[in-house]
Amino acid sequence: MDPTSVPMSLIPSRSSTRRYTLEKLDNEIAKLRTLVLPIAKSGYLSFMADFGRVHEDFLCLKASYLEERIDEDGSLKWVTLVVPIAYMSVSGDLKDANNIFIMIKQAVLNFFGEDLDLKTAFLTADGAHNIRRCATDHFNQYVRCFAHATDIIGKRTLLPYKSTIVSPLERSILKNYSDLLELCRLFTMSLKKDRALYKEIGVSLLDVVPTRWFSGFKCLVAVYKNIDKLGSFIAEMTPTSASHLDELLKIENRIRYKELSDVMDPLLQSNTYFQENSDSLKDVAVFVVSLMDEFDRFSVAGEKEVLVKFAKQATRKMCTDLDTIHFVATYLNPPSKDLHELQLRYDRHQVLKKTTNTVT
Repeated sequence: MDPTSVPMSLIPSRSSTRRYTLEKLDNEIAKLRTLVLPIAKSGYLSFMADFGRVHEDFLCLKASYLEERIDEDGSLKWVTLVVPIAYMSVSGDLKDANNIFIMIKQAVLNFFGEDLDLKTAFLTADGAHNIRRCATDHFNQYVRCFAHATDIIGKRTLLPYKSTIVSPLERSILKNYSDLLELCRLFTMSLKKDRALYKEIGVSLLDVVPTRWFSGFKCLVAVYKNIDKLGSFIAEMTPTSASHLDELLKIENRIRYKELSDVMDPLLQSNTYFQENSDSLKDVAVFVVSLMDEFDRFSVAGEKEVLVKFAKQATRKMCTDLDTIHFVATYLNPPSKDLHELQLRYDRHQVLKKTTNTVT
């Protein structure tokens, strides 16, 4: 059927289309409200808050709760269900702890139509001081977003915490890896300025965006996955691009790329998993100690030994930041409720977590 043959009288107006869409939205929100409000009143609702920026600063707020389900094999498990609550613009000067709480409180009121007591709820968020303070002052407890935690581990591998003892030699070695990341960033920027050549080469390089998790490492991977093809065009590049690429082609930098990938890949995979899976709280306590196990399996020598040392230290710091709720979530989920083996793994890394005591 030719769309142009449809009489104009049969085509919905913009206002009626908008009205229909909003009515559908209101109906869906009403269904969610009916489902979640009893859980919220019972005190078993938690919230996830995330600040971001897409042209303007925003706050995204979601609610989550556990639902008991029976698998096909008859085993009991708990599933985390997530409900979108609000997405709102935020002024940069309104991000102190009290104003964050006021925004969350208002969003909850708008969604549920009732003023709920949030003192019984957990607040999951990144590690920013303002939102941690908000959780501490106004909620039952703060729970760190583990996707964010994996990014912190990556950053603190190359730039250890101020309280960490780092020798001059170790600092110099870590700088070599950081310089490699910066070199890839500069090369990518320089090459993309020559649009015709970049199009001719036919590779996809990634810009570094400081607000995006593992952005620098992803830029590095994109360059080295195409390093030989890029090298074949070096004569056609500008002096700046050619100079950067010449450094990247050196054997020592190829080795550093491989060493950095060995450490960062497990972190990136964990980060991706926790971003993509809402039912992931039960996995945090296992994932973080699995990272420690992974680093222990590396055969290390030379510069890589320093890299792995600080990756383990940063991961151990995240182990100590884990909360009771992480171990309870693990305990409540099949296939095993026995935390003894998990406790032994933490003990091997000298992380003083009493997992069994936590849930009894």
